[in-house]
Amino acid sequence: MKKSNERIINITLVLVVLMILFLGITKITGEVSRKTVTPLNLKINFQPGDSEVPIGYLKDDGSIYDLEKGYGWDNDLSENAKERNFQYDKRLDTLVYSEDFSNFRLDLQNGWYRVVASVGDPMLAVGEQYLIIEDETIFGGVKIEANKFLSGNKLIQIKDNKLDLKMKGTLNYLEVKRIFKTPIPRCQLYDGFSYGYLDSLKWKETSEENLDEHDVDSYEFKYHIKQNNPKKGEVKLEMLQHNFVNGESVQFDLFYNDGYGNICNYIEVDEIKKCILSFNEKNVKLDEYGKYRLTAKFLESEVKISIKKPNGETEMQTMPLEDNEIYVLSLGTRVEDKGILHIDYDNVRVCR
Repeated sequence: MKKSNERIINITLVLVVLMILFLGITKITGEVSRKTVTPLNLKINFQPGDSEVPIGYLKDDGSIYDLEKGYGWDNDLSENAKERNFQYDKRLDTLVYSEDFSNFRLDLQNGWYRVVASVGDPMLAVGEQYLIIEDETIFGGVKIEANKFLSGNKLIQIKDNKLDLKMKGTLNYLEVKRIFKTPIPRCQLYDGFSYGYLDSLKWKETSEENLDEHDVDSYEFKYHIKQNNPKKGEVKLEMLQHNFVNGESVQFDLFYNDGYGNICNYIEVDEIKKCILSFNEKNVKLDEYGKYRLTAKFLESEVKISIKKPNGETEMQTMPLEDNEIYVLSLGTRVEDKGILHIDYDNVRVCR
């Protein structure tokens, strides 16, 4: 009986020692885990402390860096965290702003990351917007009109277990995605027109002449342009939630269903237009009707344009540009006198 009691006591002591060791190791290594273990997707919304947090996002209210959270600012910007109650999308309706350069730190495990950041203010224009991530300049002093937003996208390699972001101006949200393999260009759907109406948060529609029809087809879920009677008409769609930087591309499908007369489908970059796909009444052939896949890639001082035609052929074009840090893109269609047309846009993608 005495030996049994001794055995129970010994086992109990061993368990106590193991528990103490376990708790001690956990305490010692906890800080390392917080600093180096990162979710595959990490999203932070910059907003006032009492605002509703968008689903899937962490909240940053401009507070100074906190080791427990693993992120924060080098100076207190909590008074500069704003909610405008102007935008339906709360990621764009909220922001942190700084009139001087401020630094934001996010603890991350070393590796490659795709970093996306949005800047802009629903109510006020931004005079100088700077955003620098890991010494990579995303925006270098650009001006942003009120209720317009710029989205920056960059592939970043972390080598010191933290992401350093420097900002002057505004910051709406930050998204960080871990990449485990060598990154390759990929496309993300910007708009497939699946809501059955034109999303005014994504597009600014301008109709400079009278077109009979220009709206989203709620049955086909495409942006639909139609001129039933021979006359002039033009419509332009400006992308509002994404501006392009060097290395990015826009890709979209254009369906040429019917038409005659002088028809021009163009892209406009920083108010420079180029007619990239045109038709006229004398030269339209049957194999020209159908689906076109158009890709425009932004490079230094030019845009490389690829047009895959319904017959399988591919045409290449070049559009010269001024060398800017960001580019505003619009898609447009114009028909001249005595022209009719039926054209649809679909599957607008941003490729990186």
